[in-house]
Amino acid sequence: LKVLDDSLSCSQISQYFARRSIDGLGLEQFNLNDSQLNAVADCVSVMENHSPSLKLIWGPPGTGKTKTISTILWAMLIKGLKTLTCAPTNTAVLEVASRIVRLVGEAPDGSPCFLNIVLFGNKERMKIDDNHDLSMVFLDSRAERLLPCFVPHTGWRQCLSSLIDLLENPVTKYKLHIQALPFKDYLKDNYNKLSKDLCYCIEILYNDHPRNSETGQSFQCMLEVLELIRILHALINYDRDTDDICSDELLEGKVEEECNPVSWPQQLNSVRTNRCNKSRFKLARSLCVQELRYLRKNLELPNYYSTRQIQLYLLQRTKCILCTVSSSFRLYGVPPNLLDLLIVDEAAQLKECETLIPLLLPGIKQAVFIGDEYQLPALVKSKSQSLLESKSLLALCPHIML
Repeated sequence: LKVLDDSLSCSQISQYFARRSIDGLGLEQFNLNDSQLNAVADCVSVMENHSPSLKLIWGPPGTGKTKTISTILWAMLIKGLKTLTCAPTNTAVLEVASRIVRLVGEAPDGSPCFLNIVLFGNKERMKIDDNHDLSMVFLDSRAERLLPCFVPHTGWRQCLSSLIDLLENPVTKYKLHIQALPFKDYLKDNYNKLSKDLCYCIEILYNDHPRNSETGQSFQCMLEVLELIRILHALINYDRDTDDICSDELLEGKVEEECNPVSWPQQLNSVRTNRCNKSRFKLARSLCVQELRYLRKNLELPNYYSTRQIQLYLLQRTKCILCTVSSSFRLYGVPPNLLDLLIVDEAAQLKECETLIPLLLPGIKQAVFIGDEYQLPALVKSKSQSLLESKSLLALCPHIML
């Protein structure tokens, strides 16, 4: 433990311990100045304190307030904490959303994941179409893309079960088939259709479903399944060896029940390097069924019929939520999933009563208000004080951006 000089002030000691709270978060890559780094460190360190607190960050235009917000959000994502970021206007919210998505997208190790970020609001006013950079995190767009995976009878669960059944018991299923069709044609047609449907679901879930430490293995499993599906597709559709592959002895071989994800990369490598098609098919089939079973057990999706249900599902599971202050009322309809931190950008542009909309959400104990009470809004409609201004008058010391 570093020994501090007795002459250090209380604020210097506080800054020292606050700085320690951001060790290992990789914030050095953002080139923050001292005032920005102190603000980030203070906001991160307060999350370890269970008592309620309100932090103020003040700075005129051009002092890096948005950069500071996005860095705080980055740190919260790394720590797995749930945040709500609000601003009075769509423009301000989109600016923060663009910045944090860009930071996450540029992360060299892919952590944190942008799939844990969600933006919601009026799609037309925000001007977000399918080609917009923020479409990948926009709530309405994600819910629409995910809907096919949640629908019963044709969705994720059905696709997994259907392909597992075909690969486990193709001969038995063929005997129940009433049409006069050669077995190898039956296997080829059904495998091609079912694997295509499953690949479609995997692509959607991999690109739009939130992630956490518990589902990390499932998403790695998806990539391995896609490769195994391609290998099996090539073998099943290769006419020269189809007769050997379609032998009852090979296809009726029991697939092991053992499920050990740690060994799967090594088994997949054996499939890649195997030169005997018959042996390669047997190994690929066995490994594919094991991984499909794992996905069916560990990535269960509820049955939903509407995008509204999926929106609630996403809001419960994402870690970084962004919206306007007025839109935050929608979160009162989300089943309890307590927020750890509220961040309000351009807080000086809001009246106290407006700030209460997100501030009264269940579970919020920590809040950060960012703005400049001397900066006039585009249109002065009221002489009412903002909460940021009133707290400043109460001698609540803000972090000053330089």
